[in-house]
Amino acid sequence: MIDSSKLKYKAFKDPRSETVEGFTEGFSGKLLLATAPDGKKYIVKHEEMTDAGNEFVACFIGKRMGVPVPEAHILLPDRRLNSPFAVAIEYLDCLELVGAYEKLSEQEKKDVCSQYALSILVDNTDVVQLFRRKGRIVQVDFADALAMSSMMLTVAYGTGNIGMAKQYIKNYSNYFAETLGYMDFEFPDLARSLGMEAGAEEKLMLETARRVLDITEDDIKGVGKELAIIYPDEMVEHYTNAIRVIQEKVADA
Repeated sequence: MIDSSKLKYKAFKDPRSETVEGFTEGFSGKLLLATAPDGKKYIVKHEEMTDAGNEFVACFIGKRMGVPVPEAHILLPDRRLNSPFAVAIEYLDCLELVGAYEKLSEQEKKDVCSQYALSILVDNTDVVQLFRRKGRIVQVDFADALAMSSMMLTVAYGTGNIGMAKQYIKNYSNYFAETLGYMDFEFPDLARSLGMEAGAEEKLMLETARRVLDITEDDIKGVGKELAIIYPDEMVEHYTNAIRVIQEKVADA
């Protein structure tokens, strides 16, 4: 958790606006660049209700799996932000969008496999955008992960219909578990594009995925405690149970 009152904010211009024709902003809305007293910088998402939870939990899982992802922190509510549901994501500079996989180093090729494994486990439905940074391959956007969508929850909570919100969350949780039931790490086309032998990508992904089993129940409770700063109990339960579901599916893989 970060005390948002100690941060200085300014508007952040998404670099994609420079490289993608017609792009203005992503589905997370207007982003902020925050600077902490120690000089650390963060990208702040603060407009969509589920962005904070999706980013925070996916980055937590990625870090525990040893996958190159930024740190993500729940933000205390701040009147300067557009909602109480905000996340500060470590700002990573010098990002280079990955093009041809065959031009990557051996470490970078392993990173590509680990990024695919993470995206599968957290059901990151956004197109996987991978970037090269200082000899590693990183992924920086998990706003669409974990089967949680802001639109209907914002309406339900905004109108005080908690029963409706809980039903939506139950549906999202069921969908997430069902999606993981089809988990598969076999990507022969990816292996070919990386110049790997058939099956090498599956082995690397499974090795990476199995690290999620090292997350303890105390770790999960710690995640829940952070999420409870901004979210109601039913949303916290969805996110913490999602980690347990991931562990169950990986254990059976």
